[in-house]
Amino acid sequence: MKLRPAGRPGAQARRAAGDSAKNIPSNAIAVTGNITAVNEGSKGYFSLTPTRPSGTPSTSTLNFPAGDIRANAVTAPLGSDGKLWVTFIGAAGKKADVIFDVTGYFVPNTSGATYVPLTPNRLVDSRAGTRLGLAASLTSGTPASFKVTGRNRDASQNVPAGAIAVTGNLTAVGEGSRGYFSLTPTRPTGTPSTSTLNFPKGDVRANSVTVPLGSSGVLWVTFVVTAGAKADVVFDVTGYFVAGTSGATYVPLIPSRLVDSRSSTHLGIPTSLTSGTPAGCGVTSVSADPTRNVPPDAIAITGNLTAVNESSKGYLSLTPTRPAGVPSTSTVNFPAGDIRANAVTVTLGLDGRLWVTFVGTAGMRADVVLDVTGYFTMG
Repeated sequence: MKLRPAGRPGAQARRAAGDSAKNIPSNAIAVTGNITAVNEGSKGYFSLTPTRPSGTPSTSTLNFPAGDIRANAVTAPLGSDGKLWVTFIGAAGKKADVIFDVTGYFVPNTSGATYVPLTPNRLVDSRAGTRLGLAASLTSGTPASFKVTGRNRDASQNVPAGAIAVTGNLTAVGEGSRGYFSLTPTRPTGTPSTSTLNFPKGDVRANSVTVPLGSSGVLWVTFVVTAGAKADVVFDVTGYFVAGTSGATYVPLIPSRLVDSRSSTHLGIPTSLTSGTPAGCGVTSVSADPTRNVPPDAIAITGNLTAVNESSKGYLSLTPTRPAGVPSTSTVNFPAGDIRANAVTVTLGLDGRLWVTFVGTAGMRADVVLDVTGYFTMG
């Protein structure tokens, strides 16, 4: 199944959108996008599924406290009728609003692009001590561009000039005001109409992205908030799409839970994470149900990584191999005690495993949940 970048037609993926470049066709079987929770009357989570759930959904897509504008990227299989279902699980009788921006779709033929996964590597860090990819912090309302293609000296980890889209992780740091980032393939004229990452003031917050590249292999990031405020941005790349069949094809799955380290479950990982100690988990050949199973020839997966019960602030890093030392990239950032999720598109290790590392205060612990939504395979 091949990816095609798209625009924002709305929650029903097959609905007509005057611009054909932004329309999801009737044969699409999965979409990429960004789901945002707004005006939540209680803490809880959204579950995005291809069919109407019977009872409480068994997987989560976006976790949030009450009243926080919070976003998460998705790669979601579509129902046979071209629809997605979103369920709010919170306190009885409470309400929440939802926004969904679509960024692309997968079709079951060779008309789109195929995927090449990379070991996560950092392309941008605008903080004063680094200035990688960008020469300064972002100023509200002033778009900044950074080069994506041709940045890595290691050819096996480089995004080539022919790439048409990338996957990665966008992180906001040191925000002088609440607001959002918008990541786009071209310089926006005026305020961007879609958001990629929403945040309050001063919270280190990340969101996964699947985003089309500009014609010269660049992306533009815009900080939208109070005039004159500043923020820093970090971008880690995890893979890219190329036109044709030289990369991997995507197979969507019914969302299912692979890992839940909490004491009541201990699924996939037998204990909570300790800061600085990586834990491995099997991903392939876990389920007997073929609609939920990742086969042994899979080279990467899509899913959702959630941090729970964190006893200190920090981050989780999800990698295909056991890291030697502190991981150089982050997957989901969090303060202590916040249930926080982020979507992932991540390369699998040669043994069909992933490693998750909690980086926080020495001796502190955190739990991790991983839901899988699909996989990539060669051939």
